[in-house]
Amino acid sequence: MPTHKTAKPKAPGQKRNISETVAFGREQMSKITRPFFKQWSQPAFLKLASATLGEKCIHSTQVKGFAEGTLRDASMKPVVAVGTLNIVLARSLGVKSVGVGLKCPATLKDMWEDKFYMRDSKGKPIGPELMLSIFAGLIDLEIGNIRDIPVSKEKLVSKALGKHLRMSLQRQDYDWLDKVKELNKKCSIAESLLMGKPVKGAQIVNQLNKISTITKESAEDLWQVVIHPIL
Repeated sequence: MPTHKTAKPKAPGQKRNISETVAFGREQMSKITRPFFKQWSQPAFLKLASATLGEKCIHSTQVKGFAEGTLRDASMKPVVAVGTLNIVLARSLGVKSVGVGLKCPATLKDMWEDKFYMRDSKGKPIGPELMLSIFAGLIDLEIGNIRDIPVSKEKLVSKALGKHLRMSLQRQDYDWLDKVKELNKKCSIAESLLMGKPVKGAQIVNQLNKISTITKESAEDLWQVVIHPIL
């Protein structure tokens, strides 16, 4: 019997029935996968997933359903696939804690080398076992509101963040025009922001800590002061 669509999401520790439990899982899954999937076009993500895992484990409607929280009662296969791919991505990016094993294809390096992986509340990569518990609503990552910049707001956010970055460097008496390449080594999107070029929302979220290091303020303050008002 399909899960009730209108069930209210309730976290572990609250009095809840099964439908409310899995509704919380869908909501939580949406919060962590939406910014993750947005790093690729759907065809690109599916290509990378199939090439990495060696088979087709997830299709476009499932990607959309996970991200939007509309996929009820998914089979285990796509959930395990997303968790496994996440671990493989982390390993490919040099995370030692996940151990040795499968890596993303070197021939597709341009599709994964600048991407971020999903993390749990302790900052560790989320694997298939944890992903299953997340989707089922059995654990609470206590993630609050995942930072996410809609495509429609990317140009405005990039412009505002670039202006803020220029003003911050000016206050520091830092001549960024002569040292832009140096800044780009600290943050790969610094030059684009400084030059007023649009940057993808997922990249901004991923690089926010590095940007905050340059502006000498916390990432949370940077988000709240510059980005959140635009959203």
